[in-house]
Amino acid sequence: MDGFHHPRAHRHRQGRDSAVGYYQDAYDFPAFARTVLTPLGPGGDRRYRSRIIDLAGDRPIDEPHVTAAAEAVLIVDGSFLQRGELAHLWDEVVFADTSFPVARRRGTTRDAALFGGLEQAENAFDNRYHAACRQYLDEVDPATRAGIVIGNDDVDHPELRRIGDLRRPR
Repeated sequence: MDGFHHPRAHRHRQGRDSAVGYYQDAYDFPAFARTVLTPLGPGGDRRYRSRIIDLAGDRPIDEPHVTAAAEAVLIVDGSFLQRGELAHLWDEVVFADTSFPVARRRGTTRDAALFGGLEQAENAFDNRYHAACRQYLDEVDPATRAGIVIGNDDVDHPELRRIGDLRRPR
């Protein structure tokens, strides 16, 4: 989903540290639906774009469309993907359930240099990213909506927690 962020000015319009701003403004879900999910869904022409923004450079990009093979399977990894504007477009949802302490350790270790140190990364995760994730969990309850829930605290030994009523392809 990194290729479908809004530009920085839009992402930070509610404040650089705002959890609500991250939840509401980080991703361009309509563009993702329009340029990926709809063309790769039933009746689509299979012509999609893999990104619309150079996230690091904060520049929109207009790369040519790619045509997916007829038998292609799309797997999307990202945050907030069961929000209302996308929920009806998925054939199946796998929710990787990671506890906040584990996700915080992974994320802050990965992003410490990006934020200028471990303490700054921990602050960003606590006050922006995980606060936004808590809002998403409260609002959407993605684990109960997913067809498959996998415990992801131990990446070497993921735990199949639930296989629900798997939805049939659209």
